[in-house]
Amino acid sequence: MTTPTKNKNINEAFVAAQKLIGGARKSSTNPHFKSKYADLSECFNACSDILNEHDIHISQPTMKEDDLFIVRTILTHVSGETMQDFGVPIVGWQGAKNPAQAFGSGQTYARRYSLTSMVGICPADDDGQSLTQDAPPKSDKISAEQAVQLNDLATEVGADKAKYLAYIGVTSFEEINLKQFNVAVSVLEKKRKKLSDKKGT
Repeated sequence: MTTPTKNKNINEAFVAAQKLIGGARKSSTNPHFKSKYADLSECFNACSDILNEHDIHISQPTMKEDDLFIVRTILTHVSGETMQDFGVPIVGWQGAKNPAQAFGSGQTYARRYSLTSMVGICPADDDGQSLTQDAPPKSDKISAEQAVQLNDLATEVGADKAKYLAYIGVTSFEEINLKQFNVAVSVLEKKRKKLSDKKGT
């Protein structure tokens, strides 16, 4: 997920920091699925102090690439060397009743997902214990929140959900995996852009 660069200082510091970073406590509840998840503040709590102690700070600018707004996580070492991901798209805000609020929610989600993927944070059990090597492997499926966002976006653009899911290669939004997620978003965003262009003509 990180862009390849020759960064000896930050790589060494990052490896040392990762040895100390544990899981993020699941302290928030998803209103759609009544499931618990680690919110953005818990994800930062799990890694920011440790990264800072190893001379690395976190920044998460929002950028626009093509027709998408994305959140990019950038780790910067005191030496000036950096590591960054390719960005997580902010989806589901255009066409919302309150676009600003929806954009803020999507931005928060993108920041959390980008940070956890970049740093390698896994959700911890509710008792605060970090995951161990004996724990079951992490699922590569998208989160419940991502599934809800994709479903809402598909509804917004009037997509035939059955055909859309078949195109992605799944039978439900919950089955979409992390590798398929960006493609799934891109397909719907392109459809939304076509609808927008038609309205403008």
